[in-house]
Amino acid sequence: MSSSKPLDERQARRLARQYLRFGTHSTSELRAYLRRHGVAERLIEPLIAEGTRSGWLDDRACTKLWALTLAERGYAWDAIREQLLTKGLDATLLERVLTSLRHVEDDAARARLVVASRLRGRAQPDRRLRTRLARLLAQRGFDPDLIEQVLHESCGSTPSDAER
Repeated sequence: MSSSKPLDERQARRLARQYLRFGTHSTSELRAYLRRHGVAERLIEPLIAEGTRSGWLDDRACTKLWALTLAERGYAWDAIREQLLTKGLDATLLERVLTSLRHVEDDAARARLVVASRLRGRAQPDRRLRTRLARLLAQRGFDPDLIEQVLHESCGSTPSDAER
């Protein structure tokens, strides 16, 4: 969307502030946004520094917020890590944030919550529901052994037990 005429410093600052006003964004996202909109490279880093100083841009808070949101949606830590790395977050910062959050809730507890929310109000789940739950947990990045353990705790026998 870059125009033939490059943006001056004032226009670039207004563009950055407008972008940061809505939603939570990382420095890498702001950098990519400014590049897409034709902001000169020499202006981008000073705008990022200004956003950080002013508090409009905070990668640590951004990482923590996104990680907590994904955790509340029932994703495993490995899946959360991968999603946030694809957003361009710093790997070292990401590991520090995830380590600080892990003590709050582990993968097994999160998987149990996902299963419990899907089983609420149902009698003993049938084989199809158990398969759907296993697929859901796998899509959210949970370890296969953990999936089997949680489903055994929540649903009783394993599919192989029922077939014997």
